[in-house]
Amino acid sequence: MTDEHTQAEQEPAQPDSPIERTLQQMLADRMQVARDLAGAASQLEQQRAQLAEAERSYRAAYDLALNNGWRPIDLRKIGLPTPAPKPRSRTRRKKNDTTNPPTDNS
Repeated sequence: MTDEHTQAEQEPAQPDSPIERTLQQMLADRMQVARDLAGAASQLEQQRAQLAEAERSYRAAYDLALNNGWRPIDLRKIGLPTPAPKPRSRTRRKKNDTTNPPTDNS
């Protein structure tokens, strides 16, 4: 390699050089895409929360209708959908009691 080539590799690009401006623009473009993605993720989370609340509200109103004499088939006939089933809660199994291990009776 020549000394000129080695020197050029070691020196940073000038702040107002075309390469530096191109790199800055590329970085700015990538940052904007990331900001847009973060904004979309936030909006998605807000809308998911709103949907969950709307589903809870609809389920409560549907249950109230059933408790007031409406039958599911009648509600479907007038165009009202059956609400999504309630999320199942998970129950934890108890671990086997290992405080008293079996003893050797020999």
